[in-house]
Amino acid sequence: METKNQFEQAALEAPTVTKKPRGRPAMKLDEMKVNSFMAALRNSDQGVSSSHLVKFSGMQRAEVMRLLKSLIKQGQVVKTGAKKGSKYNVAQ
Repeated sequence: METKNQFEQAALEAPTVTKKPRGRPAMKLDEMKVNSFMAALRNSDQGVSSSHLVKFSGMQRAEVMRLLKSLIKQGQVVKTGAKKGSKYNVAQ
């Protein structure tokens, strides 16, 4: 019986472990990047490809895609097409 109480006491005194949140933290949008993206999108009548935005911005492709995804979610940008034929436009 004595060992059971020792284990219970040890369990109560053990530090609690908290889990880290899963996934990536919410992306804070850099105002300059957003403004430059929006300017590039406004200047195009037929939409802009993600590869063009990578070249235009000098950012890594993954960062461009995260920014586009965030802007789409906010309703500022609209995606048309699929896969390699995707184009991005300013939402009307």
